[in-house]
Amino acid sequence: MTDSAIVDGPAPGLRVLQRDVSQWQWSPDGRWLAAADPVDLDGQTVVRVYDHEDGREALAIRGREVLALAWPSSEHLLLVRSADLGSRAVLH
Repeated sequence: MTDSAIVDGPAPGLRVLQRDVSQWQWSPDGRWLAAADPVDLDGQTVVRVYDHEDGREALAIRGREVLALAWPSSEHLLLVRSADLGSRAVLH
């Protein structure tokens, strides 16, 4: 299990994601945060899904540049649009 990436912030009730991201999107219920890492020198990135309650990474998807992230009405379905694969749905 990885260390928590979402930690308590400087003000009461404020939570902070401790990484640089290029895109981010909350799930409809506010439990999950999908965040895309900045593109590396090889044009690769990782989309990570974090559990807001404990701040831990629940899922990681490697691919090319992320163009968009979206959660439809279900908190268990994440849509990822990337430069190399077009759009893809990920069940979480």
